[in-house]
Amino acid sequence: MKNFWQNFCTGQRSDVFLKRFTFFSFALIALLSGLVLCFLTPPFQVPDEPTHLFRAYEISEGHILSVKQGEFTGREIPKSIHDMAERLGYSIAFKYEAKIDLKLLKELWNQRLEQDKKVFANFSNTALYTPIPYLPQAISISILRLFDVPPLALMYGARIFNLIVSVLIITISLRISVTMRYLIWVLALMPMCLFSFASCSADALILSLSFLLAAIVVAQTENSEEKNGKLAPLGSLVFGLLVLSKPVYFPLILPIIFVHYLNKKQGRIDQKSFWVSNILLAFFTLLMLIWNRTAHQIYNPSIFHIKVDPDAQMHWVFDNPITFVQLFFSEMERHIVKGNLLEMAVGGYLGWLDTPLPHHLIAWHIVVISLLALTLPLHWGKAAIALRAVSFGGLLGGCAAIALALYCSWNPVAHSGIDGFQGRYFIPLLPFGLLCFSVVTAKLKRPHVMLFAVAIVSTGILHWAMYEALIVRYYG
Repeated sequence: MKNFWQNFCTGQRSDVFLKRFTFFSFALIALLSGLVLCFLTPPFQVPDEPTHLFRAYEISEGHILSVKQGEFTGREIPKSIHDMAERLGYSIAFKYEAKIDLKLLKELWNQRLEQDKKVFANFSNTALYTPIPYLPQAISISILRLFDVPPLALMYGARIFNLIVSVLIITISLRISVTMRYLIWVLALMPMCLFSFASCSADALILSLSFLLAAIVVAQTENSEEKNGKLAPLGSLVFGLLVLSKPVYFPLILPIIFVHYLNKKQGRIDQKSFWVSNILLAFFTLLMLIWNRTAHQIYNPSIFHIKVDPDAQMHWVFDNPITFVQLFFSEMERHIVKGNLLEMAVGGYLGWLDTPLPHHLIAWHIVVISLLALTLPLHWGKAAIALRAVSFGGLLGGCAAIALALYCSWNPVAHSGIDGFQGRYFIPLLPFGLLCFSVVTAKLKRPHVMLFAVAIVSTGILHWAMYEALIVRYYG
């Protein structure tokens, strides 16, 4: 036991051990815990999961764009799937006293899909997404449709395949970056992340791609010219997939461009890889703009109790930029300092944000993550300070983009506040934000590893609390 702890903390022959440990332990914990969540979480008890499944089904039939019909945007899908969502989803959401009916689950398990009997389903909120974040779910649905499985099995299949793809992407990121390995391990196993992975939500692929992008960016400060020649184009590709999935994360292009140009200046990347990487960035930026323009033509508000007008709202922002900047900072302060945005990001509220986890456990886990980031052993000397600065720029720009998107889609024109903030929107920015708080030294490896050990225990306790909260909420 003494030798084990010495290997774990001092670095004596520990690099290989820790590499294997983080890789295999993450894959094992994420898959097992994720599979438990796939079946423990009742169908459609993840935010917007019904409309995510509708969009995935539409894509599985080969449709890229949804159809606009009056005040609704969506497409015809099997009536059995639409009815299942109505019976299982919205009847329980936001009603803490409502529990899942196991007899109803059994009944729906025996229901036929009947692909030919269709009704129009409105999914205005998810219709604006590109097909990219729905590819795992759509592939699963396409395969299962061949066997005419029940609609409930179709939903569980989409959840499981989404989980597998997300875990695979993050395990790749754990192998790419030595510096970010432990931090990504802990972040990816936060309750909110795991809860999203084990769902039909587009958030699963978005979160996993963001972790992979952070690993690639930091890895380029660690590697040789040969490795950077491969990582730079890969980073541009991952960034492209991320912003095509959700354009609000476009400001993360700042640390990517910084690493590309600094590596070129220091001779750590060859000319061909440098230009290929930047051409890819330009290409995906153009694709993002084209999609946004196309999606605007099928846009319909996804909320009806508030009159929203994105075009008029944008005009107001352009006419009053200083007022909006002041509003942005005041709202960020309200939600982070005075509110529970960080708690929501870690996973303080599951289900339709109606299933709270113990506040003291979430607060403790936030402290552990913060300390783990503080001792992040960054390399690159003085350049690491610049990386921290541009990462902060990406963080701030991403937060502003999220706030602007919410202001346009959730709030009346010239509203005095920004409603619609949810913690999971900010998780893709979290790895880059935590880079800003590192002490920029490679001499803190031992404390960093010891904090990782503490984070493992904290993660296990939090997962147990997550299972208990879900059981009490939906089955107790």
